[in-house]
Amino acid sequence: SYFGDLEGIHQLDELVTQQDSLSRKSVNIPDDNYFSMLIFLNPRWLVEVVSCLIRHDLEGKLQKARGKIISCPVITFKEACELWQLNKYTKKATEKIIQGKFYMPITPFEFLEKLLIKFRVFVPIDPSIEKVLLGGQSYDPNNLGNEEDRFLFLPSLLCNEAPDESCWTFKIENWEMILCDSILFPDGVPPFLMERITASVLCEFNRLMKIHTNNSIFSTNNSVSKCKYILKRVLCWRSAFILTIGTCDGQSESIEIFTYLVNQTSQLCVSNQKMKPGMWRLVVCGKSEAKLRKILNTSFEIVAVAIDRVVETEYKGLELEKQRICPKCLSTISIGDAGYLHIESMGTNFKSTLRCPKRGHFISETVPESAGNIINTYGYNNNIFKVEKSKNAVVMVGLWHKSKIIHIGSGFIVDKSKGLIVTAAHILFEIKRSNKNFGKKYCNFRGGRAIIGIMSGTTFKASFRYYAKIVAPDDNHDDHINSGGFKNDVCILQITTRLHKEQTEQLINNMEKENLEQMEIETRQCERNQKVCILGYDQGGQGLDNEVGFINENFGAFEGSITKFIDREPKNENSNYSPESEIAVQCFSIRGLSGGPCINFEGKVIGILGRQYEDTVPTSYIVPIKSCMNMVKKAKEKKSDDFLII
Repeated sequence: SYFGDLEGIHQLDELVTQQDSLSRKSVNIPDDNYFSMLIFLNPRWLVEVVSCLIRHDLEGKLQKARGKIISCPVITFKEACELWQLNKYTKKATEKIIQGKFYMPITPFEFLEKLLIKFRVFVPIDPSIEKVLLGGQSYDPNNLGNEEDRFLFLPSLLCNEAPDESCWTFKIENWEMILCDSILFPDGVPPFLMERITASVLCEFNRLMKIHTNNSIFSTNNSVSKCKYILKRVLCWRSAFILTIGTCDGQSESIEIFTYLVNQTSQLCVSNQKMKPGMWRLVVCGKSEAKLRKILNTSFEIVAVAIDRVVETEYKGLELEKQRICPKCLSTISIGDAGYLHIESMGTNFKSTLRCPKRGHFISETVPESAGNIINTYGYNNNIFKVEKSKNAVVMVGLWHKSKIIHIGSGFIVDKSKGLIVTAAHILFEIKRSNKNFGKKYCNFRGGRAIIGIMSGTTFKASFRYYAKIVAPDDNHDDHINSGGFKNDVCILQITTRLHKEQTEQLINNMEKENLEQMEIETRQCERNQKVCILGYDQGGQGLDNEVGFINENFGAFEGSITKFIDREPKNENSNYSPESEIAVQCFSIRGLSGGPCINFEGKVIGILGRQYEDTVPTSYIVPIKSCMNMVKKAKEKKSDDFLII
């Protein structure tokens, strides 16, 4: 077993040749560089070093040495050296190093301390932290040793005591000052996960405090304020920790970050409605005053990056789901009922349209401005998907009847010269074969019509401006329905009249004067694992509420990736919907996106959203563009006079 590379041997040779002319104090080698210069030939030495400290009777041995009972998982460097000296193997090994010709710029025990800190067995405790509570026991350096001693926290020795439920609340006045993300472990958690996370987060804060002045983590320097922020309070349990971050000048405002590991039975477990026995959830949440919002974002990011480093490196390959919990749900209802978004599949949303899928809350304003890989899907990224050039061609499609929107979805303009729109058939047709209105246009609502909402200019908000007519499938649409049900969830509309504010209509005789925009169609074959993006107007979990009359008119984009291609034989049974072919995309989609275009990196349409299935991994099913264009071709073959019939 060895650490580092072989070049370290040559570097050590150079140091040895210089030992006559260098004193130990004059050699200053960075920790990481020093570790890369050493090779451990006997792994038993390291095992003995760790076993001296990680042991069930450590507390008893420390009590004898201290002469008093102190139940705190903290050891001084001096006490660690004494324990290593009591071990015959480590004592003999260190004596050989000291007595031999081998030169080390630090003592063997100092090296061991640095090594165990690097691998998170030790966590140094900074004396500037105002309050430290470890395993329910208050840390007081005066009871543990002298002020000159170096105090080292051992996370693995925390007792099993859990935090009291009163230690944290999501019920604050301003829900926008809450951040909450979660990692769900469907098959249980691996051993020592929380200890590793606790050590990683605290060591990251220690590192930041070393590289900044006055032990600050970070500072702000602008025309309004100049403040240094420090870690003021650390509360640790075996399964949780709370960090309090505040200013050096003693102001009362502070940021709190709470990280904890729970199962579905805990009162602190968020979004536990779909959790099953054996599942565990790691929750990372933060809150602050409104004026400290940017500081909350930065603090949250530090914790997130440290957690991500542990999960992605030390537990690589572990099955998990990363989720964003709706802060408004947490603040206003039972936290167990809170809605959430799948972080890896909710995609590059526009910040104005990130919404809770359970109750339709806008949650985008609570998104950090920057974050680590654990939270890696914030904000709209036009550099990846060319959404900007497509947004004005994406439309809202509604079923209008007696001054009400009955159904609503999305679609896109495929031919601006004729005003042709591609959307999902289930918005305007009844596709349930069990329903007596199966296959009827406008779901058999007498006087029902298709109403179209469209964006204009630089805004990301649409308004209803047109009425449209179904042109495909036509009245004789048997070719669109097989013996099992609808074989393609596709409908082609054509804009017919312009809607004015007074609810009056004007017949459109020249479509080119409407200055519509259209989307490009991808003719090449898609590939598995290809990144794609679904565009449209999501209606959140709240969707369309007829009592309130709420409709989301904000444009959104949801990123995902293609997982498989599905081709089916026609079914004979009376199923509701029997698609011939679909593209499965790992992507979280919300009601209202049906019929919305799915685009590739180039902004070209590969299909439209037909349906969505939410399971452990949410999957959206895309109707391939080839199926859509077959119907567009039929619509274009109609006589021009047919398009003007209202």
